[in-house]
Amino acid sequence: MIKIYSTSYCGQCKTAKYLLSKKGIPFTERMIDKSEEAEKEYLELQEKHNLPRLFPTFQKDGKFYTGWGANVIAKLL
Repeated sequence: MIKIYSTSYCGQCKTAKYLLSKKGIPFTERMIDKSEEAEKEYLELQEKHNLPRLFPTFQKDGKFYTGWGANVIAKLL
């Protein structure tokens, strides 16, 4: 399962979720601007894994990917 860390105002996040949905790829979303718990979780992961603060951030099989371009979506498939 793919987990997406996003914000409600992020256009790239919306595009990435649309592309995943269009391809029938299941995901869960953690909106860090809507949930203090999601924000805390993201900040802990960011610190632990030295992640840049970029959205969307995807987590799949213990690996992290940032951005929404075709190369990131291809890695998630």
